[in-house]
Amino acid sequence: MTMDPRHPDTSATPHRHRRETDPGRRLVAKLLDLAIYGLLARLLGTLGAAAGILYLAAGDALWSGMSVGKRVMDLKVVPQDSAAHIGLRHSVLRNLPVILVMVLPAIPLVGWLLFILLGMALSLAEVYLVLTDPQGHRLGDILGQTRVVSAEAVRHEDQLH
Repeated sequence: MTMDPRHPDTSATPHRHRRETDPGRRLVAKLLDLAIYGLLARLLGTLGAAAGILYLAAGDALWSGMSVGKRVMDLKVVPQDSAAHIGLRHSVLRNLPVILVMVLPAIPLVGWLLFILLGMALSLAEVYLVLTDPQGHRLGDILGQTRVVSAEAVRHEDQLH
């Protein structure tokens, strides 16, 4: 069998050549995680906002690559090149764009304006990337060298080994 470079064989490494999760499921998971941040900030003020930022930064490293939102949506964050668990470094790097936006309101006088302008631009860029990147990567996935997969698929793969 000859390989046609225009149609590479993706059966051996499917995660490198195709989208693995539904963007809608990823969006719902992120909205759930942001709701946790918002709830903490609303209930506990500045301390809650700080706790929420820590949750957003580390959440994907908790529970074997599943933040609360991802657990609800049955999604998992893994390194780009394997199905192993990610660590804190991966989680923080992949969530830097979100964290940046969430701390902007703390800047005196112009924070809320920056939050609206930069937050909107960054959010649009993230959504654009998820929808147009062949693997469905967002900026955070590129920074953290991660990918989001179906947790069910990982469980199935683990059972095969």
